[in-house]
Amino acid sequence: MRHKSLIEPYSKRLVLVNEEVLALISSYRQSTPDGCEAGGILMGKRRGEHFEITFATAPQPKDSRSRCRFTRHPGGHQEIAEERFRVTNGEENYIGEWHTHPENHPTPSTIDTRDWKRLSKIHRVPLLVIIGGIQANYFGLLAGSQIHILNECMTGIPRL
Repeated sequence: MRHKSLIEPYSKRLVLVNEEVLALISSYRQSTPDGCEAGGILMGKRRGEHFEITFATAPQPKDSRSRCRFTRHPGGHQEIAEERFRVTNGEENYIGEWHTHPENHPTPSTIDTRDWKRLSKIHRVPLLVIIGGIQANYFGLLAGSQIHILNECMTGIPRL
């Protein structure tokens, strides 16, 4: 399985992102003026302090989507997450969120950071976030009230 390797520079946490997850996010790029934001949840494996993102949900019919806003409705995403948890015998679980922005190189909005900090308080474990942009993606790690930017690894990392 091919993946993108990321690292959080301070804690040295490693994150592997399955290429299929990146392909799904890329398929919702807002490269046209009428493109709406899209999003979903990230599923994967926690391996000690490291992560492997193995799956992402696509936008669901009840989600609210506009040019500059995405609101995920639990319906649909929750059922998919529960099924994924079941078929992997609990190996894969919720590990974060993704959505798109109509920017070449996206950055989190104040709404994003507020929502992420709320999620971090609810879950009380580190979470991952991805913002899909037109030319590049933003990768972040939520740890408590802090949001750490993940950097792409320039050298190969062994599979976690």
